[in-house]
Amino acid sequence: MVGTYLDESRAKGESQRLGTSTGMPARVRSVTESGSVMYQVALGAFSDRAAAEKAAGDLVGKGLVTEARVVSRRKAALAPAIP
Repeated sequence: MVGTYLDESRAKGESQRLGTSTGMPARVRSVTESGSVMYQVALGAFSDRAAAEKAAGDLVGKGLVTEARVVSRRKAALAPAIP
């Protein structure tokens, strides 16, 4: 996950920017925390945690994001992506 936003359009814009600049699949997921809806931007689909950690480091190293966090999600637990 590379960002969490309160504004859906901002999240979608960041998702599009990062998807275009990295060539990785980007998506926005809505989550509810403390009664507020937030929008998380996630990049890529990785076969293992090591590959995800490397990609996160590369994103930060290239200055595309200031920080990135690897989050494991079971497919059944995934919220639907927002187009």
